Amino acid sequence: MSYVLRSAVRPRITDPAFNEHEPRELIATAETYEAALEQLRDQVPEGWVLLGIDRYLEQPDK
Repeated sequence: MSYVLRSAVRPRITDPAFNEHEPRELIATAETYEAALEQLRDQVPEGWVLLGIDRYLEQPDK
């Protein structure tokens, strides 16, 4: 079983670039929630923030 985390990211509201960028979607998949969260955080560009995290459990194919 794997954890799949999905989140949108966007520049901070105090950043002048806030209105110039649409939110981008990031996805991370790992064996544990902690590893998936770390992977997701590593994808966030400098000065951008996560806009919430959706979590899914991926069942292995039988």
